[in-house]
Amino acid sequence: MLRTLKTTRALSQRSPEFVPMRADRHLEAPIACGCEADKVSAVHTYLREHFPDYIRRDFHAPTRLMQDGLPRPHADHHVVGLEHQDVLPHYVILRNEFWEHALDDIEARLPQWNLAATLGAYRIIIVSHDGASAL
Repeated sequence: MLRTLKTTRALSQRSPEFVPMRADRHLEAPIACGCEADKVSAVHTYLREHFPDYIRRDFHAPTRLMQDGLPRPHADHHVVGLEHQDVLPHYVILRNEFWEHALDDIEARLPQWNLAATLGAYRIIIVSHDGASAL
């Protein structure tokens, strides 16, 4: 946890646009990134069912684009990281076109796309309008 706090502080000092997201096992509160909180919450609910002991962290990764000499957060995707002691982290990269789905569609499609099994097998997956695939 201390390492994560140091990393968050370092990123926030380098980039004024970096917004650290709440990290806990039951993230239900709206997040401050501008993504649709109800849809992000649906993804968290699905992931909590399949990875109950993992801590979930939301973020937007910085890009190679610079603004005032600092990296800008990448607006094309929202990332949900899953962390567990002694296990390499897992990442779900939610592309902008994924958000085009209605909330009910998202809740229905995540199991149809077998997102949890794909994430478990590959650790890093990209979720777009048409489904989930390994990075």
